Amino acid sequence: MKLAALLRRMRGRREAAEPEGAQPLTVGALPASARLRYLDAWEALQKRFDVEPEAVIRESDRLVQTIMRERGYPTGDFGRVDALLAADQARLLDDYRFAHRISVKAETDAVSENDARRAVAAFGAVFEALLALPESERTSA
Repeated sequence: MKLAALLRRMRGRREAAEPEGAQPLTVGALPASARLRYLDAWEALQKRFDVEPEAVIRESDRLVQTIMRERGYPTGDFGRVDALLAADQARLLDDYRFAHRISVKAETDAVSENDARRAVAAFGAVFEALLALPESERTSA
């Protein structure tokens, strides 16, 4: 199946999954000051990973959720988010879901070093995407 046909099919499924009369997902950009504040918080978390990986995973989850809420994502309703995301954003939702599962596990159980590293890497990918400059603010070099 060609990529264009696959994307049309996925878009159709997304539209069919959207509840009747639901508002479209409106995601806003972060102000520069918020981006800097979140970058500082992320860097502080990364410095603690070797000492307390489970705490860093849980705090990374909370930080990503905070940014998602600030940008306008409905963090408590992943079904709605999934139905509204563009195909290229679906990977980020998958990364978040994976990392969030590890974060929930870290609340009660120890997680392996490999799982901890994979969770933080997945949170990192989501974090970077959430903090990315909107197209209108990017400058071409």
